[in-house]
Amino acid sequence: RVAAHKATSVVIMMTEIDTQEKESGGGAIVDNPATIRTILALRNVIYSNGWASDTFNSALRVVAHLDQGCKFFNSMDIIAPDGRQCLYGQDMSLAVNTLLFYCAGKPGLSRVIIGLLNFEGQAFRCRPSWQIKGGPNNEANWCTGKTVRDAMLNNCWGNAVLVGCDDLAQKANSNDGQGQGIAADPDYVIKRTDVLIFISTSSSPVVSKDVAGLRQMLDEEAKPLVTMNKMQTSILDTAAKAKILKTKPEQHVLVLGWRPEWNATPQRFGNRLKDIASGLPPGSTVTTANDMAHEDMAHLMSVLGFENVDEPKTSLVAGNVPLGTPLPGGTGDSSESSTEHSPEKTVAPEAEEDLPSAWIIPGTSITFDHFSANPVNYLELRNVFFNKGDFNTAIVLGTVGGERLPSHTRDSRVMSMMLELRAITMERGEVMHIIAENMVDQTAVLALGPQTGIHSFEPDFVNTQAIVARCIAMNLGYPFMWEALSELIMPGTKSPEVEFLEPVLFGLVGQKTSFGAVHRALLQLTNGRGLVVGYGMRGSFTLNPNLGTQIEWSKHHRIVAIIRRGFV
Repeated sequence: RVAAHKATSVVIMMTEIDTQEKESGGGAIVDNPATIRTILALRNVIYSNGWASDTFNSALRVVAHLDQGCKFFNSMDIIAPDGRQCLYGQDMSLAVNTLLFYCAGKPGLSRVIIGLLNFEGQAFRCRPSWQIKGGPNNEANWCTGKTVRDAMLNNCWGNAVLVGCDDLAQKANSNDGQGQGIAADPDYVIKRTDVLIFISTSSSPVVSKDVAGLRQMLDEEAKPLVTMNKMQTSILDTAAKAKILKTKPEQHVLVLGWRPEWNATPQRFGNRLKDIASGLPPGSTVTTANDMAHEDMAHLMSVLGFENVDEPKTSLVAGNVPLGTPLPGGTGDSSESSTEHSPEKTVAPEAEEDLPSAWIIPGTSITFDHFSANPVNYLELRNVFFNKGDFNTAIVLGTVGGERLPSHTRDSRVMSMMLELRAITMERGEVMHIIAENMVDQTAVLALGPQTGIHSFEPDFVNTQAIVARCIAMNLGYPFMWEALSELIMPGTKSPEVEFLEPVLFGLVGQKTSFGAVHRALLQLTNGRGLVVGYGMRGSFTLNPNLGTQIEWSKHHRIVAIIRRGFV
């Protein structure tokens, strides 16, 4: 009745029904049942209504939102007469989880990613090269025939930053950094039909009115920045990230909650621990607190191949330290009045002997440990601090391992845990950076968390629904650009990453320099593999201001950059 076989773009979002059917059917139903039925129904409609080269919509693209991974998804293919695959599955739980855990080492990352995936303001956009003007004379099709490096440095745009390109003809895989994508091969020669990827407020970049003046200013201001940076570090060096991390203070990350999908695919949990560790300085730790028994976590670590710390310690079962007991390092009131509201009698902690208490996250020096505790029980969570007591970052998940919770329940859990953390850190006189997920927009406004400190980042809320909606819309509307952008959300080896650089690397502290000069300096230093896309402080960022915008840099500023390391 809706002529689905004539559609150009189709999005399938049946995840709510998938969850309902999965819960009602127990283990008798596969993952994504309603989504699978819908795909098969659409496939039948398309193939039963004249599948032929002269009637098939050559631009058809079908995107299915998956709440769980589906190993046999590709067997439901929808193939065009020319052999092109038209069906694409998008497991957004992986994208959301990855972003959440990367935020531990990169405060503010969620704001940058959500902003760049927006369809308003400064955001990722794309257009074929032949449709774009550029260069000192504002010529149409100017980028065609230029190398990516030349196009990035000399396009003369005043309101846009070129970040990459995509070859529509060959569709080379950008994951290896050799072909197309973001911050990819600087020597690649742009063809007329290539899609250029840029950040701008519109889909048509505009050449600056004062081209000569702008280029001269940027060149003069960028030159000393390049010299200063070369004296301190090589940003593109594969070891540069580790060198920078060594200068940062230790982070001790507390992860509250558990994902249901980790039960079925433990490797995903291991990958998330590696995501956190990749952005943490030496000496940092990661701790989980959830309902999983310690012996079960020990078995899981063994399955994942995590090595035990040399000297296992006794593990404490959380949940029974008296409320009036001062927390280590804190200023808790130990008077009798502070225990009046305790709902139950408390006793000394119980010990679980002969269990490994900590593990090394593979490929790093970061240690991981686990507490069996209900994170929405204040006494149990407080006891985690009693035993560990040095957390300065928390990742707050609204999900649990045993069941799938409704959106409002997940958000209620998040707000409750944040209030508990606020009470505990106030008692200790400490600050904490919060990374939390929210299903409802208002949760980020209403939630009240720990104090962050005068120069610390505000809480990072990863709006699950907003991420899902924007990623699916981007995939549907800009399919070729999406394949490149997905690397930013789910990075792999040699993938581009969003980085936050300190102004001191360029000698900018106390200086007034244009945004465009910093952008130009990083391009030159990294041979086109590094792009400045914004700046800010305390988690508030300005993305891609006008290149001539003058900024008075302080030590609290952060430079937002996209860098693809591993190439010299």
